[in-house]
Amino acid sequence: MEQPVQLELVHSSPAPAPSHIADVSIPGGAHAARYLLAGMLRELNNSEDARWVCWVAGTPVKPLLGSAPKQSGEHILQVVCNGDRLAVAERALRSGRSHTVVVLIDEELASSQREQLERAAAEGDADCLLVTVH
Repeated sequence: MEQPVQLELVHSSPAPAPSHIADVSIPGGAHAARYLLAGMLRELNNSEDARWVCWVAGTPVKPLLGSAPKQSGEHILQVVCNGDRLAVAERALRSGRSHTVVVLIDEELASSQREQLERAAAEGDADCLLVTVH
């Protein structure tokens, strides 16, 4: 008679939650960056989500999108601020009124700053795109 096979139940730790933050670093001059940013913003705007894209930067978004023909249904909320962009982005993420908050940053964030944005994004069920142009 065969011996019964013993199965051992193994508990695995759950997979880490997916991040709500993505980083994009755009090298090169302003001309190339303008086209790349415009394309990214248009693609984000094509989301099935009815919420708007939010642009947080020290410069308006209109010059980026002005050269291309305006698409119907293009909804980008812009917040031009020369102060604490991360605080503004955190509020926008937490509110949940935008599906994606795009933040133009000058330098890499500290881990504590990323964690704050991650928590805010999770709370607002939104994503954050950190863009560095150098």
